[in-house]
Amino acid sequence: MIRASWGAGLLAVLAWSLLGTLLLGAPSPLVATAQAQATDSDPLDVAVTDLLPLNPQPGDTITISGTVSNTSSRSVTGIEVQLRVSPQALISRSEVSAVTDQTTTRRGVSIGETRTDVAAALAPAEEVPFQVTAALDDLPLAGNGVYAVLVEVLTDEVGAFATSFPLPWFPNPEILDPSGIVVLAPVRAKVDMGARNDLRSPALISQLAPGGPLANVVTGNAAAAAAGVPVSWLIDPAVAQAAGRLAQDQASFPPSITDPGAARGTAGQWLSTLADALAADGAELRVGQYAEVDAAGAVAAGQVGLLDQSLALTASADALPPADGPIALLPDDTATPDTLVAYAQRGVDLALLDSALLPTTGQPAYTPSGVDAIEFEGDRSMQAVLPDERLAAHLARPSATADDQFLLQQGLLGDAAMITLELPQAPRLAVLLEEEPGALDAAVYAQALTALAQAPYIELSGLSALLQPDVRSEPRTSRLPGDDPDRLSSEYLAPIPGLQARLDAFSRVTVDPLAFAADFRDAILRGASSHWRTDTAGGEALLASIDDDLTEEEQKVTTVSTGTVTFSGNSGTLPLTISNELDQAVEVGVVLQSDPAVRLAFTPPGLVFVDAGKRVSIEIAVEVFGSGPLPVSVILTDREGRPFITTGDLVIQSSATSMVAALVAIIGAVAFVAMVLWRFRRKGGPPDE
Repeated sequence: MIRASWGAGLLAVLAWSLLGTLLLGAPSPLVATAQAQATDSDPLDVAVTDLLPLNPQPGDTITISGTVSNTSSRSVTGIEVQLRVSPQALISRSEVSAVTDQTTTRRGVSIGETRTDVAAALAPAEEVPFQVTAALDDLPLAGNGVYAVLVEVLTDEVGAFATSFPLPWFPNPEILDPSGIVVLAPVRAKVDMGARNDLRSPALISQLAPGGPLANVVTGNAAAAAAGVPVSWLIDPAVAQAAGRLAQDQASFPPSITDPGAARGTAGQWLSTLADALAADGAELRVGQYAEVDAAGAVAAGQVGLLDQSLALTASADALPPADGPIALLPDDTATPDTLVAYAQRGVDLALLDSALLPTTGQPAYTPSGVDAIEFEGDRSMQAVLPDERLAAHLARPSATADDQFLLQQGLLGDAAMITLELPQAPRLAVLLEEEPGALDAAVYAQALTALAQAPYIELSGLSALLQPDVRSEPRTSRLPGDDPDRLSSEYLAPIPGLQARLDAFSRVTVDPLAFAADFRDAILRGASSHWRTDTAGGEALLASIDDDLTEEEQKVTTVSTGTVTFSGNSGTLPLTISNELDQAVEVGVVLQSDPAVRLAFTPPGLVFVDAGKRVSIEIAVEVFGSGPLPVSVILTDREGRPFITTGDLVIQSSATSMVAALVAIIGAVAFVAMVLWRFRRKGGPPDE
């Protein structure tokens, strides 16, 4: 049974309720929104692109910059802009989103002294920049809070048009105990690489290239880290391993990549950026299960050994610096109680989960910390890291234009400020993770995080701070699904035990079994990755290629002796030649098998050492019983005598048994003639002629 941890927060809820009552106003409708589609009756679009200073203080003068565009088919005259400010602070995180989304009903009050001429006339499709300034002390802002600011456009002929954005205003930050935000940087991707380190598709290189998701995650977080943001990395070592092999020319590219040199450079640059980011101050590293093996599928298919192997590779990942500990990466609704128990039984005490799986009990009027303790029967427990959905939603906003980027940044800042304002004396730690890591442009992401790091009302922390025992936790309800219908099926995973058994058997004949099996072992785990859930045909093709490659390797250690071997007697020596076309030496035993088995006896030759790329000839003492040709199969075994391959079909013919058969025939013929003569004599011989 899973039990979510509980904490007390009644006093905090009452305090926030009182604060909401004091701040609540009766806002009136906004005149228009910046992003509403303009028509001839609504011809202007106003976009805000910058605010300086970013965190204004008492006595400062703010400068707001942007553009006004005429999207109609006629000219508009007498264009001016002015600010409007809502004197009552926003009361919730949802209202911050409404202001950013341009759906707020707050209109604010006009600030006449900010009225600024922009253009005498604006022709169709024409755009003009504007700047409006205001002394903070002259604005109707009260104490610490997040306020709605509107930039309103006025004209001679048509109505007013405005855009809104949230403005955090903290003239008295010293009375706050800021909450914190933990920035997570996940490095996760499907690794379609076979047992010979052959990249089977260009998808990974596309993700590593500038603008790709993996590049955006690493470049954006590296830039933020360089600006002082503590970043906590969650990395699948299979991704770093593959990038390293590609960069070091230890892997091959698919034919669709026409410039392998450039692709190697792409992988190398990505690795270099990642290394710098991991070395930055405040950086923390947690390593996920290798290849993100589908734990739910493995448990359901009775192949939990896949999880053991995946975690063993996690612990020994040589493509990354030492990590603070393993983490189960399960953010995509891939967690079931059985899955979490399987991880807990293997010593994994941290998991990244979708926050919808462990929602807070009831609806607290404040943001809970993004962590919860899950306890299991058998005195085991696990800490779940739960990303904040609202913070993620801000990073998922449109970001193609400068005004989009400004709203994304201000929305994130306003939302973070509201977390602290909910309980100013009771700090919590929220978790920031993109909904689709790497979807946001790296420069935009880094700029938003850098702005967050400069804010006086929030503190950025590493993942280790979230896991401290004194971090405030809230009661949560488990909504873990009893089953995971999207898991890899047992039919999909069915070929894996056979592949692993063959690999184990074959690798035992090599002088360095671990080195030989490593690439095949890793590839099999990559074939069991949860990333194949949405592309089972691709995963099946990967597993089939591993099967083909293993078959080809098995055929490189064989005997080359064939045909019929004739002994002069019923015993002799059987000549055999063993060939090893592997790139490492092997030691094999030899067993002969006949049908029926009772007709053959032989003396095993012991272990035979065959160097890489060489052949060795041996002779085996053999004794044959009975007459006729005897088909014999040659079986090569490992050091313990376990067979790994049957190869070579020989026929042993003993000339001694042939001579005995001829002699028996002659004796029989002589006896027959003698018997006939004896019968004639008893009858008195032949008649007279």
